[in-house]
Amino acid sequence: MRQTEHLRCINKDSPGEACLLCGARDYFVVTSQPRRIVQCKNCSFIYASPRPSQQELSHYYSEAQTSTHSIDRRLIERGVAQRLKYLQKVVDFSRRQSILDIGCDDGTFLSLLGSRYEHLNLFGVEPSQQRAKLAKTLPKLNIRAETFEEVHFERTFDIIAAIHVLEHLYDPIGFLNKVKSIMHPESLLFIEVPTVSLSRLDLPCGIRLLAPGYRHSEHLWFFTKQTLRHLLERQGFHIRAIKCVNLGVQPKVNSLVMRYLPWLFPLYELVSEVVMFPFNAIGRGLQVMAIANKA
Repeated sequence: MRQTEHLRCINKDSPGEACLLCGARDYFVVTSQPRRIVQCKNCSFIYASPRPSQQELSHYYSEAQTSTHSIDRRLIERGVAQRLKYLQKVVDFSRRQSILDIGCDDGTFLSLLGSRYEHLNLFGVEPSQQRAKLAKTLPKLNIRAETFEEVHFERTFDIIAAIHVLEHLYDPIGFLNKVKSIMHPESLLFIEVPTVSLSRLDLPCGIRLLAPGYRHSEHLWFFTKQTLRHLLERQGFHIRAIKCVNLGVQPKVNSLVMRYLPWLFPLYELVSEVVMFPFNAIGRGLQVMAIANKA
């Protein structure tokens, strides 16, 4: 679920919407440029208000040609390997038979899983017709070129992954409810989202640091470790594991290092882990990963 073009500018003078987490309508405006981002005064959740329409979002992702963020291919593969390494600490894949990757992009994550666990049945849903076409060229992948909301499933899955998907959705609560409907009692949900814990949205005086995700017009919800946990638990999930992680210290810096000094990247990544460790430890890293089952 990734794209380079921007959604049309929404009317920043439109009335604000209720908070996704608590339903309150009392908020303050964090920034109005390039669009209006607000923070709930009741629970501190940060979100875009108003949002584009569901129809506009569906068209936007269907026409997506490339990934949202211009990332070196080697960085994508390294990030995928990092996710799998984390998952393997919590999930026994030898006892799982199926996985559904929602917003599977070009199928890189599923393909890596299939190469390591040949018994897995691999399913993906990708709204971008172009990206889904690429995923369909990979062996063993069952790909649907639709939005998750459009697909009708007549089965459950052992693992459901939503990697950098939740922040894009018009209706995350409806999404999570549908996810629960295709989970059996032993199923696991794996979610990863970017955080705003180290961006200007969470620092005084408008200071911008490390994570300028608020500028991506397709990001509608801005999570922290705490608000992601709150959303999942409120929607009837039990958190099995949740932690902040990072690949390097900033996407553009990561790309520059990988492009011009690829031989240095392993050392850079190690140094980044050391630098970011205090932030990750207190739940203020660059991405947050959560594994949950139905409560």
